[in-house]
Parts: sequence; C-alpha cells; structure tokens
Amino acid sequence: MANERRGGGKLSLRLFVSFFVIFEMIPNQSSVAMEKRGSTLIRTLVSFAVLFGLYHLAEYGIVRQNSAVQFFLFQFLFFGSAWFLGNWNGGKGWSHWGLGLGQFRWSHLLVGILPGILLYAVPYCLALLTGWERIGEMPAWTQILSNGWTFVSGLLFSSFSEDLLTRGTVYSLLQGKVRPVILLSLSALVYLLNHIYRLQEGWETWSYLFLLGIVLMLPVLRTGNLWLTGFLHWSGNSFFFVSHSLIPLSSHPGPLTSNQLFSVWMVLYLPLLYFALKKLKLGPEPTHKGQLATKEVVF
Repeated sequence: MANERRGGGKLSLRLFVSFFVIFEMIPNQSSVAMEKRGSTLIRTLVSFAVLFGLYHLAEYGIVRQNSAVQFFLFQFLFFGSAWFLGNWNGGKGWSHWGLGLGQFRWSHLLVGILPGILLYAVPYCLALLTGWERIGEMPAWTQILSNGWTFVSGLLFSSFSEDLLTRGTVYSLLQGKVRPVILLSLSALVYLLNHIYRLQEGWETWSYLFLLGIVLMLPVLRTGNLWLTGFLHWSGNSFFFVSHSLIPLSSHPGPLTSNQLFSVWMVLYLPLLYFALKKLKLGPEPTHKGQLATKEVVF
C-alpha cells in the first residue's frame, strides 16, 4: 500500500509537469483570431464561472466523496479549460493568468518554499510550546512520508488551481487599473468567498482567510505571475496537512484559538514578507495592463 501511494504521488507530479509542457507546445492563436465579442469584464467573469465550477467539482470529489479519480479528472479539466480561456481572453494561454512556462524562474520555487513553511510552522510551534496543542503518539517518519506523498502531490494541483482562480483572474482583469491595496483586498475577498464550505464558521474564520488571501497575493504583485505564490501556497498547505492530519494533535483551552493565533502571526508576517519580496530579484515586473504575461517561450 505504501508503494502504491508513493507511486501515485510520483505519477501525479509527473502529470503536473507534463500537462504544462504539452499544452505550452500547442501553438497559441493570436488575440485577433481568438477575439470574441463582449467586454474584458464579461470574458473574465465567464472564465471565472467555468473555472469556479471545475475547481469545486474537484474539491467535492476529494473532500466529500474521497475520490482521487474525480479530483484529478476535474483538476485536469480545470487547467485545460484555463489554457483555452486564456487564449479566448488574450491569446496567451496560461500566461494570461500568470502560469506560462516562460514566466517561471527557479528562484520562485526556491524562495517560495521556505516562507510557505514558516507561515504555518511558527504558529504551530508556538501552540506546542504553550501547551495549547499537544502531539499524541508520534507515528514513524517512514509512515508519515508514505502516507503523505500522494496527498502532498495532490496539493500541488489544488494550490495552483486556487491561485489561478482567486488571484490570476482578479489580477489579469484589474492590474494597472486600480491601486494595489484595492487589488489586494478584492483578491483576498474572492479567496475568502471561494471557501464555500467554511463560510458558515463566522468572523474568526473569515478574518484569517482574508488575511491569508492578502499574504498569498503579495508575491503576485511583486513578480507579475503566480509561480512564487503557488509554491508558497503549496509548501504551506503541505506543512499544515502533515502537521495536522498525519501527526495526531489534541487541543487544550488557551487565551487564543488556533485561528486567532494564526491571524496574529499573519499580521506580523505580512510586513516581513513585503520587505523580503522587495529586496529579492524574482523576475520581471508586469508590463501589460490587465495581463500577467511578461515573457513567453515559443516551443
């Protein structure tokens, strides 16, 4: 069973990479050839509606049905549709949303992983040190790795698809048209509302989701694409999954709940991330209004 999980995880990672390469090799139609009547706003809203439906069908498959087949099927349909919708919107494929291969830099991967882990690791360690959360019987690391590989690789798809849905669409529509603070707030609000299964949980959950939406949008403003924020998002989700799902935890009453502690940490984390991103050279800035595309590679 462990070998099957590792094999499934490796396969999904290969599929993720191969999927991008194959679609990038398809010749893009020019924006004139793909031009459709209707405003940019209407095309973006239609694109968002299609991608929203596919994203949540994938989430429903894994969360409600525990079906990896349904999850990966609709994730593939999501990214395939995003490529065609990107062409329809601007003739750029995934580059229109900020995920073109020509926009990728290895620095996005290397720089994104550590901040993503720290985002969740700091409040997790504080909760353990204060005794607000306690680890139960620790499973063997070999068991954690074998059980987590498939799920962590699946999170690669869900993290990037959520970034494209809640950040790529908003940024492609409004970049250069509104102030950055408005862009951050609108994207964070879309990210919050996208968590349809958690909207009934109230202000505490809404607050930390909104703050998290701002955290994940900052790298997009700095780089002009989704790669850095995608790797930050993925590594953070992976750490959270391993530390909270594969390692048993018990919660104990404290002055702050885990969500409140996470929100306080994000308020401190935001300026640190902002100044770190400002100092680092992470790729070209966006140059076209309403698009994340900065450079393209022709295969």
